[in-house]
Amino acid sequence: MTLYGAIFGVIVEVRNDPSFIKFGETMLLLDVLQSFDFIFMLYMMVEILGITNDLSLALQRCDQDLLNAMSLVNDTKKQLQERRNEGWEDLISRVVKICTKRDIDVPDMDAPYMEGKKPRRVTPISSVSNLHHYKNDCLFSVLDLQLQELNARFDEENTKLLQCVSCLSPANSFASFDVNKLLRIVELYPNDFVDVSEVELRRQLHNFVRNVKSDPKFAKLKGLFDLCAMLVETNKCKTFALIFKLLKLALLLPVATASVERVFSAMKIAKSQLRNKIGDQWLDDRLVTYLERDVLFTISTDVLFTILCAMLVETNKCKTFALIFKLLKLALLLPVATASVERVFSAMKIAKSQLRNKIGDQWLDDRLVTYLERDVLFTISTDVILAHFQQMDGRRFSL
Repeated sequence: MTLYGAIFGVIVEVRNDPSFIKFGETMLLLDVLQSFDFIFMLYMMVEILGITNDLSLALQRCDQDLLNAMSLVNDTKKQLQERRNEGWEDLISRVVKICTKRDIDVPDMDAPYMEGKKPRRVTPISSVSNLHHYKNDCLFSVLDLQLQELNARFDEENTKLLQCVSCLSPANSFASFDVNKLLRIVELYPNDFVDVSEVELRRQLHNFVRNVKSDPKFAKLKGLFDLCAMLVETNKCKTFALIFKLLKLALLLPVATASVERVFSAMKIAKSQLRNKIGDQWLDDRLVTYLERDVLFTISTDVLFTILCAMLVETNKCKTFALIFKLLKLALLLPVATASVERVFSAMKIAKSQLRNKIGDQWLDDRLVTYLERDVLFTISTDVILAHFQQMDGRRFSL
């Protein structure tokens, strides 16, 4: 709310400016800013975003502490639930206070709710009150949505898995290392540890933690990425192969989760209502192209044209689609032809100078070819040139 007064003042100044043509939009914006609905939504979103902000920042950090992150998840859930149970009175009192301060009309909470300036088209008996609308339809709905999202992403099983993964953290000299929790990861990924017994893995875990604690190279590591890199650097990834596999599974977990979310988000774009009968292979190709577009943008168009031409020739479709093949060849030749023309015009200033302004076309062509392709001519020895020159008609005399 610190910027509310400043923004409101700027809009008022814009409205009073006679040269501003969008007067109606300014008045509409001022009506929205001076409404109870806007103030209520503003305070509600500031309250909710303030609760979830620390968690959002923690989950975005690459070197995050999983145990602290999971602790933040639980704290955020508790705060959201507390706001749902006991936060209404505090929120509405602050909203009424700021509305009274700025002369904004506060609706009667027991009166039927009106959307904008038009009453709802329902009978008075079944109409929704302002209290029900702002408390249940607005505040509780948003809080329930946040809680539902957190519970879906961090359910009991996922929470246990992340707590197990956090036991591999090398921070504070492997202070959170727990053999029993790490064995739980093996139970969640049985296909990756088919021929490994629990006794063997338990023994290697004990040997691993003793070895790395005594090695000064592992003393200042902070995250799982650092641990993985150090195991490869010291070649201990082969000595403790099972631990290294656990570590790779731990590193792949957030990447796999994010990749799945990206695919489902992109599928709404790639497979729209107009493409609802698209085949699986074509859908896969389109999704890969869309998801990895940052990589594809680094590939030049000429390379793509060259690959496409080669595929058409290889599959003999260059004859079936002869016109398309001709267009591709023209597209590939165009930059070469353009560059060649520029080189010729640049060389013409040298070959046809002011002293040679009456040079003939044939002689000019010969001189330009010699100048432009001088890199090729430099590979030909002088003896070969002289021998060819002596064999020409009228030039048989010895030089």
